[in-house]
Amino acid sequence: MTEGVELARKIFEGVPEEQDPVVSVNTVAEIKTAIQNEAFSHHATSTCAIGLADIPWFVSTRDFGSFPTLPICMVSEKATDCLLKDIKLEDMVFGFLDDEVLVEDATKDAIVVGEEQSNGKKRGRNRPGRLTQLHIYPIKSLRGISLPSATLCAQGLAHDRRYILLKPRDNGTYENMFVGIQPEMALFHCKLSSPSTFTVEYHIPSPPLTNQTPSQNSPIRIPFEPDYSLQKINIELHASPSYPVHRMPDYMNQWFSECFGYEVILAYLGDGLGIEKKDEKAKQWLSTIKPRIPQQLDAVNFSDGAALLVTSEISLADLHPRLPDGEEAVLEKFRPNIVVDGEGTAWEEDFWAELTVRPSGVRIVLTSNCARCTSINVDLEKGRMGEGESGKLLKKLMRDRRVDSGNKWSPVFGRYGFPTQAGELRIGDEVLVSKRNEEHTVWNGVMPRLVRFEEVTV
Repeated sequence: MTEGVELARKIFEGVPEEQDPVVSVNTVAEIKTAIQNEAFSHHATSTCAIGLADIPWFVSTRDFGSFPTLPICMVSEKATDCLLKDIKLEDMVFGFLDDEVLVEDATKDAIVVGEEQSNGKKRGRNRPGRLTQLHIYPIKSLRGISLPSATLCAQGLAHDRRYILLKPRDNGTYENMFVGIQPEMALFHCKLSSPSTFTVEYHIPSPPLTNQTPSQNSPIRIPFEPDYSLQKINIELHASPSYPVHRMPDYMNQWFSECFGYEVILAYLGDGLGIEKKDEKAKQWLSTIKPRIPQQLDAVNFSDGAALLVTSEISLADLHPRLPDGEEAVLEKFRPNIVVDGEGTAWEEDFWAELTVRPSGVRIVLTSNCARCTSINVDLEKGRMGEGESGKLLKKLMRDRRVDSGNKWSPVFGRYGFPTQAGELRIGDEVLVSKRNEEHTVWNGVMPRLVRFEEVTV
């Protein structure tokens, strides 16, 4: 700026009288002092919030705060320094360097391992992704409900998979219905009708699967949590031969039976159910997970695959080219609860061990892979196994997605897990991969279910 003043004086030597900003000063030292005392810019350079990166509405970080009247050239120089600093920091934190890196992010929680995979590609970079979809499935294997926000509780998303459909056997026991065995279950659509209830609609396919009945054209309303007395029955669920459930009223069972064309019973699983499991596999799993959820360990029971299923948009997109004629894989067939956009590379979620969702701070521990079955071959609109290439999606996945040696015959898409605390999730939330595994996890047959929180931190 001193040089600028000297140059301006040479240019305007013919001006009769100098006015501003350094009248009656001549030496370099005098000019510098005058600039420091008098320089002023009326153009505002920053009026936005200044703070930490985890504040959702901030614009400028603390190291780049500036007084609004600071000369623009000085602000620009500072901005350049900050950008160069960020680039160098990014190289270190996100594993762009050739050397193996292990660092903690600014929250002191997120662990990033910058090792290379066997195929030579770098692992994900721990950058925040976005939560793009939330889904609940009030009745197991029926169509789900998409939500803009959802409450996370010990059992997963509130009201998710609290009911199950049963086929009575001649010997008095029950068969658990599953869309991979009874593909007609895909014709039943669940919809949110009120904060405490949902409706189920039957969509008649073309051609119809059964003789048409009045029930097929009349939706039924079901409470998320029944508040009336129900008959208790026992069913076989995963490792338990006598898992307690509650039989819903006869009029509901009649509605489902008329829609299916055979006898069906709707049963309520509830929130707090679970079985004790104290074998060696369970003990080993508990000892492994203890450092990550120490306060909730005695609240873990064993009754289901997991509380949550997480998938990514980018991995789904990797399936599209496997189908012909521009056909795309349907995410709903994979029945995720939480969908994130991903980190830039398909199947990075294979190595995710923990997610942290912002701004709520909710943590989700991911414990195992989701091994896929014939349910992904179902034609959702016809209620039958798919025909053509879309009916062979499971086989197509087997070519390169059998990555879990504990489930070596089944392809993997998605990660099972459960929350360590309650909270609210919303579409658009930031999702940080806060812990990673160096290798693929291996299925060991343990099915954890967190039935309550001892201490809830939101």
